[in-house]
Amino acid sequence: MEKRQNEGTRAVTLEELEKEAASLPESDVATLRLPVPVLQGEGADVAAFWDMYWEPIEEPKTKALLRPGLMLAGSHLERDLSDEIRVLVRALGDAQTDYLLAVSAGDDDPTPRARFVLSELMEAIDFLLDDGVEDDRDAQLAALSAAHENIDSQDDLAAALDDFATLGKTLESELEALGTVDVKLIDEALELAF
Repeated sequence: MEKRQNEGTRAVTLEELEKEAASLPESDVATLRLPVPVLQGEGADVAAFWDMYWEPIEEPKTKALLRPGLMLAGSHLERDLSDEIRVLVRALGDAQTDYLLAVSAGDDDPTPRARFVLSELMEAIDFLLDDGVEDDRDAQLAALSAAHENIDSQDDLAAALDDFATLGKTLESELEALGTVDVKLIDEALELAF
């Protein structure tokens, strides 16, 4: 059971957060499609910001407010939110580690497959849109191709997979009718990206 506590606040557990999350209406649940290390880094940064700027800063002699603190928002913000974020960041890291250990238990490195899937998607989309008519879809493809011209890291590969799969989703029926690519690669690309 993961517990974190800042001075003067209650301990927060993952179990409490899971229970609270389970009670949320589906419309309040967001799907974040970012690489796990990005989510972890952003979460840690937000928690640190929360702690750093919670208290207002006053000029010692005059008590004039030099910097308002988040606490001045009253009951709209809770002091222990940074603790909750840290618990979630830790849980995300643990889940990612469990996943990586399970995946690495086999000999399969997903990178070659991810590069193959990306290549197939890019070629199929390019072939589909190479119809002699310059339209918005061609501009979208050109923008994605330029943005992902150099894939030098796992993050670059994940971003390219996500972007081309997202474009592929909008063209899925046309790609399926074309018959040159298995449209299941679109969903596989999204899975490989994350």
